[in-house]
Amino acid sequence: MRLASWNVNGIRAIVGKNFMKLVKDADALALPDVICLQETKADVSQVTEALLGLQSTYKIFANSATSKKGYSGTAILSKTKPLAVEYGIGVAEHDQEGRVLAACFESFGVVTVYTPNSGQDLKRLEYRQKWDADFVVFLDQLAAKWGKPLIVCGDFNVAHEEIDIARPKSNYNKSAGYTQQEIDGFSSLCAAGFIDSFRSLHPAEVQYSWWSYRGGARSKNIGWRLDYVLVPPVLMPLVEKSEILSGVEGSDHCPVVLSLKIGNKTEVIPENAEEKEEKEEKEEEEEKEILAKEEEDASSSVTPARTKRKAATEGVGRTARGKGRKLKLA
Repeated sequence: MRLASWNVNGIRAIVGKNFMKLVKDADALALPDVICLQETKADVSQVTEALLGLQSTYKIFANSATSKKGYSGTAILSKTKPLAVEYGIGVAEHDQEGRVLAACFESFGVVTVYTPNSGQDLKRLEYRQKWDADFVVFLDQLAAKWGKPLIVCGDFNVAHEEIDIARPKSNYNKSAGYTQQEIDGFSSLCAAGFIDSFRSLHPAEVQYSWWSYRGGARSKNIGWRLDYVLVPPVLMPLVEKSEILSGVEGSDHCPVVLSLKIGNKTEVIPENAEEKEEKEEKEEEEEKEILAKEEEDASSSVTPARTKRKAATEGVGRTARGKGRKLKLA
C-alpha cells in the first residue's frame, strides 16, 4: 500500500500546472493507493471539479473552510471506497477551517491534517497550542471509535528537530514553525503513540519538504521539513519506505510518500509474527531432517518407539504453524 501526502498550495492552481501528470508518473507519485492533500484552497465542489480527470481511478472526499473562501482545506483520494469518513475533529472553533479529514479502511484509518500556522509575529501561537492539544484528543477518540491503527499525515507546520530546518539558530523561538511550544506540541503527539516514519528510517538524513518562494530558497535547498507521515508502533514493522520527493515540483511543498506491507482488505500482522513463523518453520524442517536420517539409517522395520516419536514431532509442527500463521496481504 502506497500513501502520498502533499500540501498543494491550491488544488486548482496545481491542476493547471502538472498535477495530473505527476499523479500518474512512475518517477513521481505513481498512482498511490491513497492521496492526501492539504491547503486545497477550494470548496468541495471546486475540488471535485478540479480532480474530474481522476474520478475513474479514485473516490474523492474533501473538507473545506466555512469561515473564509479559498482558504485552507483538505482532501483524500482513495482507490478503495472507505468504510467511513470523518470531517473535522468535532471542535467548532477548529472545524470551520476544514483542516482535518479522515477515512476508515478495513485494516487502518488515515487522517490528513493541515495544522494551523502560528502566523506572522506568532499571533496565532496560543491558538496553535490549543489546536495541538485538541488534535491529540481527537486522534485518541477516533482510534477507539474505529478500532483500528491510524496513519496520520500532512503539513504539521513544525520543524521538529534541528536537522529538520536549514537555519535553526536564526529561527528558533522567532519564526512560526520553530518555537519551543510548537516543537513540544509535536513531541506530545508522538508521545501519544505515533512514530515519525521518515526520521525513524533515516535518523541522520537531511531532507526538507518546504521552501520559501523568496530568494531562490529551493534551488539553494534552504528549507524546512514540515510534512510528515506518522504511524503507530504496530504498523512501523510493516513500513517499507518513507520518502520525501524533493524533486517533485508544483507547490512550495513537495510530496511525502509511505510504502506499507499491507493492503486495504487485510488484517495487521502482529509485531514479530513473521519472524516467529520463520523460526517455527525452520524448527519443523530440522525435525524432518532428523527423522529422514533416522529412517535412512534404520532397518526396514520401524520400531514402535520411533513411530511414536515421528507422530509426536509432526503434531508439534502442525500446532506451531497454526499459532504462528502469517496473515496474507492483499
